[in-house]
Parts: sequence; structure tokens; C-alpha cells
Amino acid sequence: MKILIAPNSFKECANSVEVAKILNWHLKKFHRYEIDLLPLSDGGDGFLQVCKNVFDLELKRFKTPCVYNSGDKFVPVGYSQKDKSVYIEVSDAIGIKNIPPEFRNPLQYNSKPSGVLLEKIYKQKNKNDFSVKKITIGIGGTGTSDLGLGACAVFGLKFIDAQGGSLDVIPGNFSRVKRIILPSRLNMSIELVLDVLINPIGKNGTTYLFAEQKGVKKNELACLESGVKNILNILNKDFGLNLKDEKIGAGGALGVGLSLLANTKIKTSTDFIMKELKLKEKIKKADLVLTGEGNFDRQSMFNKATGIVLNEAILQKKNIVLIAGSADKNILKKLNYDVKVIELGKLFSSREESINKFKEGLEKAAQIIAG
Repeated sequence: MKILIAPNSFKECANSVEVAKILNWHLKKFHRYEIDLLPLSDGGDGFLQVCKNVFDLELKRFKTPCVYNSGDKFVPVGYSQKDKSVYIEVSDAIGIKNIPPEFRNPLQYNSKPSGVLLEKIYKQKNKNDFSVKKITIGIGGTGTSDLGLGACAVFGLKFIDAQGGSLDVIPGNFSRVKRIILPSRLNMSIELVLDVLINPIGKNGTTYLFAEQKGVKKNELACLESGVKNILNILNKDFGLNLKDEKIGAGGALGVGLSLLANTKIKTSTDFIMKELKLKEKIKKADLVLTGEGNFDRQSMFNKATGIVLNEAILQKKNIVLIAGSADKNILKKLNYDVKVIELGKLFSSREESINKFKEGLEKAAQIIAG
């Protein structure tokens, strides 16, 4: 039997590369399967490791500030000498995974660390051992919701209030801004891999869909949304930049700021996974498609890696196994297809135990698949 193992990352447990390797190890213990590994990322957690595997990247590390305190950290990026390209997983710099739950307060933080990272890359872009023509950024899993303007502040963006004074470039000040000084632009192309295509504002925009899970309190959402509208109105009125209807709301609408910094091109996670990672061809060769993620829910089918695999595998009428910590059965019913589901959370006495023992859970899943 030919098995394609194509998981997304399991948040709070392991990235997709680790998950694929663990499943491969245990499945091969039970049977002589022919296995093809295709760990996936839709731009969020695990993006850099996936790109490193596929594009044979050299890892380099750059020192950046932490998101939530005055410390520093080293952020890895992938570099292709052949293509003169840099790959960044933005969540490594400003990800919610880097912010302890008790410190999550997006109204007071910004994306400055990602701006510092870009500045350091840009300053070295013409060096012989680090010539850079393009930067590809996986946008997802951020702990910020500042429209990427904190990154722009590194390149000169400023907020001006009604009295002509400067304001810190944080979402908590969005509503007080009367004028914006734009950043210097970079002579470089930036490609954004987006896990979801949503607007920066609106009921189905970045604030109401994602800000709360990053730490914004429910009673603060309307204030944040109002502030975002204020910023977008100023950009439109003063500079003719109509960004409110652009599908760049992923990652706290980081694409808004990046579009102010450089020429940006959007690549959907579907395009990245189907074309760059060649998912369609790999599914075609498989008898069984095995995918999964930590929590399979409504968002999983919005251009997320697991949903992309399911849609393509169903289209090709393949046998499918979905492994997840938990899975929303109502979403699975809507697929109208026989997908075998293994919920790791049900193999243990509690969610916490399933997370702490996720390697054991994946071994149990492999045993179930092997029969």
C-alpha cells in the first residue's frame, strides 16, 4: 500500500515535519508500507521547516527583539543560494507561540521584531554570500494585531496625534491617530503566503475572527475595530491607498504594513501547497492519504493545509484518514465523504494528557491505521 503522510502542524505539540516523521516511524514498524512524506504548512507554524525540506534551504539566524518584553531572541530564516531567496516564518518573530498566555495583550504590542528582521536581511542583501532577490513570508500564527505597522516603524513610519505629537505605533493608539508618516520603501519583492483570505475589517475580518484568541478581550474588540478603520481611512484619504477590501487580513493584517514597505505579491496557501509542494501529483500516486492537525474545526476548511488535502483527496476519491487532537464532526459531515477520523484526545483521560503524550498518541493512531 502506498501512503501519503501530509499533516499540518499540531499546535502546542509539534510541527508538521516532526509529526510526519513520527507517523512514518511507527507505521513502518507495523507493515512494509511504501510511504511518501509531505509535511505541510499554510503559512503558519512549521512553514520554515517545510520550506527547508522542500527547497533545501540553509538556515541563518538574526537577533531581534521579543514581542512582549525587552529581551532579545534569535530568529531563523531559510536561504536559497541558488534562487537568491529568503524564507521567513513570521510566527518565529512575532508568533503567539512565543508569548506566554499571561502576557498576551495585542493592544500594547506590535510587529516591530519582524521589521527588525527585514531590516537586517535588507542591509545584507547584496553581500556575496547572502545575495537576496526575493523574500517569501509565511503569514500566520502571529500574536499581534497591528496591521504590520510596527514593522513599518523600523523604516520610519510614525503616528501623529491631534496636537502634532508622536504616538507609539501600537493598536491601543489607533483611534488617536490623525496623521501618518509613511515608511521608506524597500527595493525588494516580498511574497506573502496567506493561510486565510480575509479583509482587515468587518464581521468576518481580522479583528472579529482572530483578535480574541490572541488575547484581546471581548469588550475591547469594537474599540480595536474602530481604530483599524481609522488607520485605513487615513491611508485612503491622505495617500489614496484603499486597503479595506484587500484580502490581507491574515496574521493581524500584517500584509497592510508590508504593502507600504515593498512591492508585495499574495500567494494563497492553496497555491503554495498545490503548486510549490506538488500536492496533487503526490495524492494521485497514493492509495491512502493521511492528514491531520491539532484541532480540526470550521477554520480548517478556509484554505488551511488540512482542508486543502481533504478537498483534493476527496476529488481524487482516495481513502482518507484524519488524525486530530479533536475534530468537529459537523464539519466532517458537510464533506459528504467517508473520512476515517482518529481523535487523539479520546485516546487519553484529558486534553492535557493528550498534548503531553502526543508522541504516544501518534503511535496509537499508527496502530489503528495498521489494523
